[in-house]
Amino acid sequence: FSYGIAGLLGGLVGFAGGQLTFADFAVGLTLTLYGFIALAVGGMGSNLGAVIGGLVLGLLSTLATYFFGGEYQRTIAVGLLMFFLLVKPEGLFGNQKMRQV
Repeated sequence: FSYGIAGLLGGLVGFAGGQLTFADFAVGLTLTLYGFIALAVGGMGSNLGAVIGGLVLGLLSTLATYFFGGEYQRTIAVGLLMFFLLVKPEGLFGNQKMRQV
């Protein structure tokens, strides 16, 4: 029953969101990229970090659009990812513990 309700809600929200955002077949790549960048900035395994990483990414994308134009949104997002991977690879709220493999 819960899978049915989740599928129904997902279908309704997907239909409404697709109409509002003019979604096409290639929008999944952009959303996946932004989701991964928000997760990497916030830190793997931290829900609060992912939310804060999403806020940071959203603010920087909006500021980039305002000051430089919309064509630099992805450039700023990938630049933010590279910055965090070079400076603090574990993210803002990630931990640096090593696990045995």
